[in-house]
Amino acid sequence: MNLLNQDLQQSLLKGYISDKNESKPELLPEFLFNDTTQNHKVLTTIIRELQDCEEFWFSVAFITTSGVATLMNTLLELKKG
Repeated sequence: MNLLNQDLQQSLLKGYISDKNESKPELLPEFLFNDTTQNHKVLTTIIRELQDCEEFWFSVAFITTSGVATLMNTLLELKKG
């Protein structure tokens, strides 16, 4: 198993099994949800992460047409840059 896979495995163990495991903070899983009281939006977080990543995977239960359109615009802009 290569180092990235080991890091990811450790982060998943810490995030979902036991917080006693060591992991890199940037690889920890995060539950995203809209929180209007804190002005946090899922879409804003996704766009920010897309701007900083080298590759990505999406796994969603549902998505809106407007959400897909916004992501497409972001992906097209990132493709240009």
